[in-house]
Amino acid sequence: MAALRVREGLDFVVDQAVDFKQAEQLPPVPMPPSYMSEPVTLQSYFDVEGFGTNMPLFRRKALVCMGAWDEELPCGQDMEFFGRVLARGLRAAYVPDGLAYQRIHDGQLSRRMSLEELRRGHLLSAEKLVRHVIRNGQVVPVGLRRNRLLYRFHLRAMHGDAVGALDDLRGLSPLFTPQERVFRLKLWVRYLILRLAGVRAYTFIFDTYRRLKRLTV
Repeated sequence: MAALRVREGLDFVVDQAVDFKQAEQLPPVPMPPSYMSEPVTLQSYFDVEGFGTNMPLFRRKALVCMGAWDEELPCGQDMEFFGRVLARGLRAAYVPDGLAYQRIHDGQLSRRMSLEELRRGHLLSAEKLVRHVIRNGQVVPVGLRRNRLLYRFHLRAMHGDAVGALDDLRGLSPLFTPQERVFRLKLWVRYLILRLAGVRAYTFIFDTYRRLKRLTV
């Protein structure tokens, strides 16, 4: 609210969402909000750092003009919606402080979906947004192009399509920043596991990793 009051040109702000399980690690009183000096744009949302999109605060007039989320998408609605909002020219800022709480539990849709369903849904979301940006005559952000190739790489790998996965990996390589070289290396390791051990071993390894990761959240 403070950010919207101080900066009248903003259409919405997004703050950090804190899991209830992490609340014990936070100070009892949240730190005062500190917000970015420059509004978030479509390019910076995907190409720089982006922001979590699960805790936004919109001005009513801005939300009304955009309409609802795309309910045809099984997941990734937030990425598609916020990309569409920023492509429309709405102005946003990021409040990096943890001002809202969320509960992560096994009943959530994202936890009930299989890994393949999640990746297919996010790929569909990215492809819809790419088409929307192109129809508006805008340049597709590098980060959005990378997301689309990344989801497709994972899907092809899960189905044992090593040739298609390699094609996506080659397309991804020039889109990574120098700071992301470790992540790029992880993708090449995944590809090598697929080629050397096969799709069953690939799927087993990363399904196991996903289950272990859930136990820590």
